[in-house]
Amino acid sequence: MRLHSLIFASNLLVPSIGISYDPKVKSFMESISMPILDVDEIYDNEKVADLVRRVLDNRMEVTNRLRDTVKSFKEDTSSMMKLLRKEMGL
Repeated sequence: MRLHSLIFASNLLVPSIGISYDPKVKSFMESISMPILDVDEIYDNEKVADLVRRVLDNRMEVTNRLRDTVKSFKEDTSSMMKLLRKEMGL
């Protein structure tokens, strides 16, 4: 999936599997502890099916982990915005 689709999915707490076509996708997926496939692995049907099965079989755990990560990101962003406003005198 493309980076912005993955960001939107994570914000909606939808478990996803990233396809690493660019380092930024890999970095984002690692930061939210979600699975990722290299581009050349998408042709390995068994590997893709196994990864999808693992995500679906552990959907609740994956969603809970995603919820915690997204909450932490939002808190960090809020803190940075407050600091930025303070520094700008707003």
